[in-house]
Amino acid sequence: MKFVCARVLRGCAAGLASLLAMVAVLVCTQVAHAQAVPPKVQLSPAVRAALQSPALTDQERAALRLRHGTWDEGDLTTPADRARAALAIADFASAALADPAAPAAVRAEALIAAGRPQDALALVEKATDSRGVLMRALALDALGRTADGTAAALAAKEAGEQNGATRDEQMDAIEATALLARLQGRPSRDWQSMLDALAKLRDADQLDPRPRLLEGRLLVQKDRFEDGVAALQE
Repeated sequence: MKFVCARVLRGCAAGLASLLAMVAVLVCTQVAHAQAVPPKVQLSPAVRAALQSPALTDQERAALRLRHGTWDEGDLTTPADRARAALAIADFASAALADPAAPAAVRAEALIAAGRPQDALALVEKATDSRGVLMRALALDALGRTADGTAAALAAKEAGEQNGATRDEQMDAIEATALLARLQGRPSRDWQSMLDALAKLRDADQLDPRPRLLEGRLLVQKDRFEDGVAALQE
């Protein structure tokens, strides 16, 4: 590949050669990045041990399998379970994501990911839970309604920073802060504070993959690709 690129560059004018060189670097970087992402990630020893623990009830074991993406159909006993499983594998056409009994925030998240923010907004426009409010912020942002999206993100952030906020609400607050960092151009120290908060959540429950997954996403967004991939692989 290097030999072909060199021949092309030698045959071009100086300006075009520089442009092609930049493109070549980007292509090579993307190839390297793709190679850094494994086709499959193994469960950590801690998760495997927990799944085999007799201390867990069948319901707790099923919830843990769902959270780590190793569920089977028998684990999906509720509309919420089925919707979350469909979202996890990006099966946006799944009937589970059209089920009115499934959480509106889960269905809205799938619609946003599928490029349908207007439909997502209809589901969470009046939501009061932190996840629903966060999805409203993301839908509004995707629709170009920056001011409204910022207001919703601030509401989700504040909810997760209240005393007594649940673990899920704290996670939503961090995601909302990440959105605000982009919408408002917040300084780099806000990103570090998010990573610090995620580290605390991760240490508090090492079987919960969500803090590390969100950390990986944030690192990739800040162009720290190798660190982000390492986080996503755990």
